[in-house]
Amino acid sequence: MKKLLKALAACALCAALMAVCCAEAADALYDATVAGWHITVENVMLRQSMQNVTVELGYTDVSTDEVVQTAAEGMQYCLVKLRIEKAGSKEKIEWDKLQLTDGSGSAYARIEDNFIEEMGMKRMPGTALNFGVSEGWIAFEIDENAQDLTLSYPFEAEAFTCPLEVEE
Repeated sequence: MKKLLKALAACALCAALMAVCCAEAADALYDATVAGWHITVENVMLRQSMQNVTVELGYTDVSTDEVVQTAAEGMQYCLVKLRIEKAGSKEKIEWDKLQLTDGSGSAYARIEDNFIEEMGMKRMPGTALNFGVSEGWIAFEIDENAQDLTLSYPFEAEAFTCPLEVEE
């Protein structure tokens, strides 16, 4: 009887884990394997500015630190949350080859986005990806009127192209 209960508990745990994994995959805006890389676009946000306030409790006082990051005049930030897993590729992902284009044909490269961590968000590493799983946000500074955004990468084996759906 104990073995049966343990087996049922294990099945229930497996079912719960599968439900969580399937729910996460269903929430992804894009999820596919391209050129030996499994790429998931989990979220996309457009922001003119971002801010974060941190509070530090000291032994005798409380201090606050406000971080504000604002895009240049006429521009906005496009933040993309990615999960990238190597799935047999012989290529590495080099960020200078990743491109965001808009409907008018303007192209944008990933900007220096260390501010993402200052906002309390997980930043995707800025170094080339060659193995394992990497997850986090990347940023582009784009025209404030940009529409029909597409993320792309020119792998040798095949091109990665993903139309972005922006969360409002």
